[in-house]
Amino acid sequence: MGGVMLQRPELDRSILAEMRALVRCLASADRLGCIGFGAEIDGALAAFNIIEPVHDGWYHAHFNKARRDHPGAMEFLMLQTAAEMHRRGYRFQNDHEDLGLPGLRSFKESWKPVRLLRKYRAS
Repeated sequence: MGGVMLQRPELDRSILAEMRALVRCLASADRLGCIGFGAEIDGALAAFNIIEPVHDGWYHAHFNKARRDHPGAMEFLMLQTAAEMHRRGYRFQNDHEDLGLPGLRSFKESWKPVRLLRKYRAS
């Protein structure tokens, strides 16, 4: 991780798992048809997201990240992404699972979703 020192082992594992998932997503981006969007502030990336258009007017958000020192960057980027995807004929976003992370579910609910999709586990 390039000399980054993290403070809590459980966060280390979570961050490493997410980094591995991001690398797998990027490696399959062409095959999956993933699209990346970014927001710059003063020429530096402030936020990015990676989405996958799926079917019936839906797209799935796989990754959303923003720098904490740029409040509102993620909200701006999500609105711009939604506007662009609407222009392309997509009406609904399925945001990634809340994964049990504090604040993520409340953030997602703050967008006033029209409905929640059921979650299934296949085995």
